[in-house]
Amino acid sequence: MVEMGRIESLFLYLVIYITSAYFMSKSNVIEKKKPDIYMIVAVLLPVLLAAKRYYVGTDYESYYYMYRRMSRTSFRTWVANEMSLEGTPFGIWFVARIAFQFRSYEMFYGLLAAIIYVPTALVLKKQYPKDISFLAILMLLTGQFTTGFNITKQVAAVVMLIAGLQYVHERKFWKFALFLFLAFCFHPSALIAAPIYFLWKPKDAAFSFKRTVFILGCIVFINFLPQFLTALGGRFESYTAYTDEISNRSFYMNAGWVVFFFLMRRKYIEFDKRNDLYVTMVLIGLILNVSGFSSPYVKRIAMYYSFPQSFLIFQIPYLFDTEEKPLFKALVFIYTIAMFVINFYVLEFSDIIPYAYGGV
Repeated sequence: MVEMGRIESLFLYLVIYITSAYFMSKSNVIEKKKPDIYMIVAVLLPVLLAAKRYYVGTDYESYYYMYRRMSRTSFRTWVANEMSLEGTPFGIWFVARIAFQFRSYEMFYGLLAAIIYVPTALVLKKQYPKDISFLAILMLLTGQFTTGFNITKQVAAVVMLIAGLQYVHERKFWKFALFLFLAFCFHPSALIAAPIYFLWKPKDAAFSFKRTVFILGCIVFINFLPQFLTALGGRFESYTAYTDEISNRSFYMNAGWVVFFFLMRRKYIEFDKRNDLYVTMVLIGLILNVSGFSSPYVKRIAMYYSFPQSFLIFQIPYLFDTEEKPLFKALVFIYTIAMFVINFYVLEFSDIIPYAYGGV
């Protein structure tokens, strides 16, 4: 095993992420409907980074043993022993079985990384102008992709929702339901995102009756969350018994962003009507984030509603005059890099630094 220094590890991540985001933004894969050299390089760099790592990420070991166990488990055995809320999700079993054909646990980590990165990057390229796709993809890599080194199953579920969100705007229920099912195949908690489809219609008011009812329902849900988890039992009940010190620092930063989004809501909607839904979702995500004051595990359910926060941040340059766009693009870039450094280098989230590779 080769373990890099902390500074070298940080430099490695940033170089790979910035290079990958740049090449993906330059790719014409959407226009030509087939991969080009830019996309191949953009995908290979972060996927190999994830695949070749060794004991990098808080849950690295648990996923390694999950691979060892699931790679030799038949579908019939999986149905008999794992098909429950506490069992190994179908998506993880399926990826493990594919990786086992190559007899490679690195393939297992690489495939999961590709699932997290590729569909979301393509959706961002398709839905946003080229001049901000670099920022969009960089935020994906420094955010969800890196978090996936730890809570892989839940991040995979979130990116399935990102890919399916376009069908909420197009009002194609069954296609959205398909992506919700794919999200469920990686983490059963993804079902909490089902109401997203009903939160938005093109002509909805900012706080329509159904939105207001759902937001109030979230507040009630948070108040009775311990009782709800206790009723589910098993590992869910243990989430309510978290006794370590909890700071939930992200709540305060997210609250600041929510205030900004609502102040700029009119401009956001003028640029893209889909932002109406995104602003509502991050508000709901903030409410669910309150659960982080009692348990960081329960707090993760907020991910299913808070992920559009990055969409709203990388669109900030479009809220201002043309001559001011370069300045705000630079500020968003600096913010993205700074948050990565603070979260993963200074605060050591997910234990991704130092980076190590090579196995035993």
